[in-house]
Amino acid sequence: VTSTIKGSTLTTTGTDVTAGSDSQVVNLAGQLAAGGKVGMGLGVAYNSLRNTTGAYVEGSTIGNDTQANDLTVDAANKGKVYAVGAAVVGGDKAALNGVVVVNHGRNDVEAQVKGMTVLDKDGKAQSYGTNLNNMGNVSVHATDSSSQLGVIGSLGISSQGVALGGSVAMNEIGSLLGEADKKVQENRALIEDTTITLADEGRVAVAADDTSKLTTVAVGTSLSGGSCALQGVGTVALIDKSTDAAIKKTIIKNVDATKHSTAVAVDADNTSKITTVGIVAAASGKVAGGAGITVNKIASDTNASVAGGTYDVKGLQVNSSSAESITAIGVGVSAAEMAGLAGNMAINRIGNDTSASLDDATVTAVQDIGVVSTSSDTIKNYAGTLGAGGKLGAGMSVSYNELTGSTTSSVATATACSRCET
Repeated sequence: VTSTIKGSTLTTTGTDVTAGSDSQVVNLAGQLAAGGKVGMGLGVAYNSLRNTTGAYVEGSTIGNDTQANDLTVDAANKGKVYAVGAAVVGGDKAALNGVVVVNHGRNDVEAQVKGMTVLDKDGKAQSYGTNLNNMGNVSVHATDSSSQLGVIGSLGISSQGVALGGSVAMNEIGSLLGEADKKVQENRALIEDTTITLADEGRVAVAADDTSKLTTVAVGTSLSGGSCALQGVGTVALIDKSTDAAIKKTIIKNVDATKHSTAVAVDADNTSKITTVGIVAAASGKVAGGAGITVNKIASDTNASVAGGTYDVKGLQVNSSSAESITAIGVGVSAAEMAGLAGNMAINRIGNDTSASLDDATVTAVQDIGVVSTSSDTIKNYAGTLGAGGKLGAGMSVSYNELTGSTTSSVATATACSRCET
């Protein structure tokens, strides 16, 4: 989904370039199997996504000499993806079942004001910047508030023999398992190669926000009146993405060169969440075993930057903030007359680099210049097991949590004057 102004000249009092995705994908897979001796079944639900939601102004001139005008460039992804799998299997001698649910892919979001390069009749590249004249407010905003849900439920029942079941639910944003140049999902707001002239008390705001959610739930149960009941459940949630807000190689000034009344803000904010729930239960007349594993990983960058250009402004704020979170819940229960064994393992990792930077730019501000980066990522893990048996009952839970990354604020090779006399 894209909306574009390219190579155009517009005289307006206001311009909106908007692209939005509210798509919904629903995939349901279910199976019911019963046999006099053996019952078997397998259910699979798979969603693969590759989309871009983009709003662009490229190589254009927009303005009105007689009246201040506004420009809004907004791209938003509000899409929802649902995958649900369910299986019920019964057999006198054996009940075997499995369910797999997968949501996978990328949904890039881009809001950009920039120049363009075209080939002339001789095949030579010609570059054209964008000019925004006599502006009141310029807003460039990219938002990812998408959500993905994967749910599994499975039940296997054998009256006399063996009940075996396995379930896997996977949610992925980006492609941690994919090719190197196609891994990261991008959420980007950008002004580049642009000259912006603003009316008195004008404002330029560039923002990229990520509030996306991944929810993964898997529940599996095996019951046997005979010798053995075994059940395994796995949940996987993976995020590989970047959230970037930037102004590059741009000139910002007032129509009246003696005034510095424009406020400029560049903000990148990431509060994406992963929630996983895995519940496994097994019961048998003799031996029962239940095992669950949860793997959650967030690998992301959150960046706000101003690089190159000249800025004669009232104030300049460059802010980057990350507050990503993982919540994992795992429960394992087994019970049998002879032996009941239950185990649960959870691996949770967040690796996030958060940065705010001012680099190779000339900034003259009559008020403050701020370059601020903050990070408050969290992991919450809840795990429990219960194993009960007439002779042996045992349960074990293992969890591993890891938080890595960097949080930096930097001013490099820049000429910056805060609270300057003009």
